[in-house]
Amino acid sequence: LQNHSLVPFPPGCYDAAGSQSDGAPLSMAPTRHHVLVAFERRLVAVNAVTGDLALDLDPVDAVNRAAVGVRAQAQVQAQAQAQAQVKAGDTVNSNGRLSEPLEDAGSNACLATDEVVGVSFLVTTRGHVLKVVAKDEDKDAWRSYLARHDFARALSHCVTAAQREEVHCAQAERAMAVNDAGKAARCYAKAGDFIDADVVVKIFKDAHEVDALETYLRRRLELREADGAPADDPAARQLAAWLLDLNIARCEDAAMKSREFDDDEFDDEFEFIARGHLQHFIHEHGARLDFDAAHAELTRRGRADDAAHLREAAGDWDGAMRHWLSVRRDPREAARVFRNPRMPP
Repeated sequence: LQNHSLVPFPPGCYDAAGSQSDGAPLSMAPTRHHVLVAFERRLVAVNAVTGDLALDLDPVDAVNRAAVGVRAQAQVQAQAQAQAQVKAGDTVNSNGRLSEPLEDAGSNACLATDEVVGVSFLVTTRGHVLKVVAKDEDKDAWRSYLARHDFARALSHCVTAAQREEVHCAQAERAMAVNDAGKAARCYAKAGDFIDADVVVKIFKDAHEVDALETYLRRRLELREADGAPADDPAARQLAAWLLDLNIARCEDAAMKSREFDDDEFDDEFEFIARGHLQHFIHEHGARLDFDAAHAELTRRGRADDAAHLREAAGDWDGAMRHWLSVRRDPREAARVFRNPRMPP
């Protein structure tokens, strides 16, 4: 057996001495998320995931309540007969109906489930058949699986986006607990607004997981854009600002590390990769940034070329061309800007 587990009898099945107060179970039948267990004079439903007691039914009481309902429907028809019996000297109750004792439904005999329609039936020794129907059985199933860290099944039973986000957040926390920061980053991104982005950023910074932080920020920004976030969305702007700062820091770190090596060719390649990542981010998501704040930050940190790329991403074509032609005197870069398909004719 794989992933097997034992579901204990629910509370109330044992007396103070620890013995089974209702005797041994006589029959059982599974539903989608519960197990019905029939004792001699008792029917219980146990949550198959958590073991919690979901139903405790006295079939004798159920049969008699059903019988009373049938009798109530026939009350009008029985009135005439009752009055006739009174004239004949028979005893009637206060409602004008014949007095009759509660019916003994007998002991429970067996349980069976129709898997096609999802209905269970309880048969008693007196020939009664009780239909047991589970309504909204899936309502809290996702939370039960979540409590057991069975995230795949929990997600499969989620109904709302908020439920799925809560599961993804718990999955991310579990991944961090086992030092799988990459998986945690992807799950935190799917958790959406269930957890504040600044909280997640702090989690990864405190753990010194820079790669995971970048994965989270990029994925979260992409998902927000896929959801149709407007151009001035504050959350998307903040995510982009964090990514800009992270990429600038990586370029600075690459420049510092490259000076530690004597191989000039290696130095150039080391910085080239980091600078390429920053410029790719600017062209891909630069429109999400607060232009004035981002341009000032790039200029302050001595990245004038990257500031020109930001102008290009923001549609400031004149400013970008002026930098490459007048400041850097680099016609190749100016020609690249001129060939940008986004540049108006």
